[in-house]
Amino acid sequence: RRMLELLAGDAGVASIAAVQRPSSAEGEGRAVVVTGEIIDTKCFLGAMKPGTGRGHAACARLCIRGGIPAAIAGRDDNGERVWAVIDPGESGVIAEPLLEAVGEPVQIAGTLVERDGLPVIEGVQLLR
Repeated sequence: RRMLELLAGDAGVASIAAVQRPSSAEGEGRAVVVTGEIIDTKCFLGAMKPGTGRGHAACARLCIRGGIPAAIAGRDDNGERVWAVIDPGESGVIAEPLLEAVGEPVQIAGTLVERDGLPVIEGVQLLR
């Protein structure tokens, strides 16, 4: 995975909260339970080494609150690797219980869909 950082400006990219989110068509996606870690994508994808774990949790929460997309890195209930952006919904930021769990081992449930070639988990619920 790679991430581009774009400069702000009138001709720049709209914030994720301003973009109309396409809903999954009926029958698309699959229900998943993922065990892993909630991370901020910027640091995880290379801005910080390491961009994971308890030592990075406070920084990751700040990044996510500031608009960096959150993701889950882990394995599904079949043991397959999963890396997917967590859909923040209309608020643009993931729910507070998910933010509090950043940097800790977690288990989440949701629906894994694909948006423009990117794996996204919608309707995320924190299980532990």
